[in-house]
Amino acid sequence: MRAEGINLRFGDRVLFEDLSIDFGDRGIFAILGRSGCGKSTLLSILSGNLRPESGRVYLKETDILGLPREKAEEVLRHSFSFLYQSHNLLEDLTVYENCAVSLRIQGVPEHSLRDRIEPLLTRLGLDGLKDKRACLLSGGEKARVALARALARQPEVLFSDEPTGSLDKATGRLVMEVLKEESKRRLVILVTHDKSFAKEFADVIYPLDGGAIEGKRLSRIGGQEPRDVKTPRGRWFLPLLKGERLVGKETAVMFFASLVSYLSLAMAVSFHDSSQRIFEVESRNTITYSLGSLTEERMVSLPDSPLSLVQSQRPPRKEAERFVGEGIEVLPDLSYFLPEGSGFKVNGFPKEGASFLPVGDLSLRDGFLPLLKEGEAPEKETFDYLLVNEDMADILPGEPLEARIEVTVSFEMEWEGAVDKVERKHIFRVAGIVQEFPFLGTPRCYYSHEAFVSFLEGIRLPNISEARGEDVSPISLLEVLPKDSPYHSYSWLLYASGEENRRKLEALCETEGEFSVSSESHEMREGFLSLSESFVTLSWPFLLAEAVATAFIVASLLLAAFLRRRKEAAILRGEGASMRSLLLLYGAPGVLASFLAGLSTIILSIPLGYLISAILRPSLGISNLVRVPLLSFEGIPLLLPLLLIVVSILIPCLGAFLPLRASLSSDLSEELREE
Repeated sequence: MRAEGINLRFGDRVLFEDLSIDFGDRGIFAILGRSGCGKSTLLSILSGNLRPESGRVYLKETDILGLPREKAEEVLRHSFSFLYQSHNLLEDLTVYENCAVSLRIQGVPEHSLRDRIEPLLTRLGLDGLKDKRACLLSGGEKARVALARALARQPEVLFSDEPTGSLDKATGRLVMEVLKEESKRRLVILVTHDKSFAKEFADVIYPLDGGAIEGKRLSRIGGQEPRDVKTPRGRWFLPLLKGERLVGKETAVMFFASLVSYLSLAMAVSFHDSSQRIFEVESRNTITYSLGSLTEERMVSLPDSPLSLVQSQRPPRKEAERFVGEGIEVLPDLSYFLPEGSGFKVNGFPKEGASFLPVGDLSLRDGFLPLLKEGEAPEKETFDYLLVNEDMADILPGEPLEARIEVTVSFEMEWEGAVDKVERKHIFRVAGIVQEFPFLGTPRCYYSHEAFVSFLEGIRLPNISEARGEDVSPISLLEVLPKDSPYHSYSWLLYASGEENRRKLEALCETEGEFSVSSESHEMREGFLSLSESFVTLSWPFLLAEAVATAFIVASLLLAAFLRRRKEAAILRGEGASMRSLLLLYGAPGVLASFLAGLSTIILSIPLGYLISAILRPSLGISNLVRVPLLSFEGIPLLLPLLLIVVSILIPCLGAFLPLRASLSSDLSEELREE
């Protein structure tokens, strides 16, 4: 080994200037000097742990300072060993494991470890301490363990920084005698300020002073054959992944933070998937699903203005029937006579806030009987009975089926100067309670459109009848009035019988043209889906922020745990551990916690979905609103579980490995600086 043209300065201080030094292939080379003269810094440069401003360090004919990181790690792993003044043992491991980890980093097979380690422990008087943790050893014992670890690697070059500096004379002499014996087989470079030991044991002494070396070779050392380089095998760091490193407080916090994030993601995806699927069914769970309205819309230009207005009017009945086709009945809109928001009384007491809506089939025989929750549907169309929804039943006092609902049918009609005012009080009985899609959210009373027509036909308009010379009812008068009469509405009612015709009605709602078809069911579906999409869209930024926060928490906790063990990481780097292995060692707890959180999410999401659905059921009236699509999502089998697993691995990798990599890329000589 040799160094050529080394230059290094710290601030204004020149530490080395064009320094060159030559070492043999074996023997002890001692660099002697006072404290602060740069001995340890020179050792760091020679071992490749510190890069000077310029210069080269050759091992055989290879410049180790010019090697890429992977090659430099290989040199550390197979060619160098270190003996530190402060020993730098892994305090949580036993004596044997401290030596074994170093050999595993080299790639020594497990079955060869004992043959390499136990003879050295016996030689150094440590065979009775091999199962004792390093933190429980004395200073002298730690020194011998550090020496055993260094020698077990069978290095080409052994670097030693003040090997006797913190030891008593007896232990110091033992260490030097072992180093002297080993120097017959390998090169030993040590730095010391102990002149007596240097003169007694060193083959060559290089005094270091003022950035220059002046040495006197005490004996000539022979050459050494190049050694075989082994490629590391196995996962040397796996024995370190135990205890608090895997199940400590940081890991628990990482697990629960990740679990909350992934469960939130799973619930949002489940709600989005379930809301669309359920609504396709639930939106048809209303009696008005079979009803619609048809209006003719035309653009009307305003005089002397670039603006146009949309004019809505009721088209001729035959044109409306031709447009909707067979299976959909065109009926007159009679809301003038009984407005949707009519006032009413319940058992003689005034009430408000309910809607009165006509239906084409009050008997529910046309596919709506499953909606009947309580009571009985009338067997025929009658104006004596109502069906009410659950919201209406909630505001009825006492037993809903015994309630009497009184409405006043009040209207005025005129024909060629003859005017009739009508006011009829009518009492309905509640025949049954229907359970329908709760998104409607309003009290509703359903009456028979056919029976209401019969009711109006039974009302005589005396003044208009006298003027026309015949009996006239509101219905018969509507037939002779022009279509723009105020007694007509702007639209026709549409009634679709049978599921096929109801789907046809839905399709007409999507049709654009001169005629506009609308239905409450269609508008309700569009409104609900829009609300659902808005909720999901608004939730994504929060879910993204939650994922970023989870990554930050995992990264922070991993980095905090790493910083507490940064000296350990530096020791392992000094033993030649690769960057990839160290990232796995210190990033594994976060990946494991996040991965387990992902698996737990898959397991817990189903019962959590049922729990959320059960909580929402009383207020929304919808079952399985949050059903987790584990088996299939967006038509792809097992997409959601796979997505959760991928996310649970990516978040800790991106959130933790990047800062860990930056920390592990710091100057090794600084990390190993003696304290």
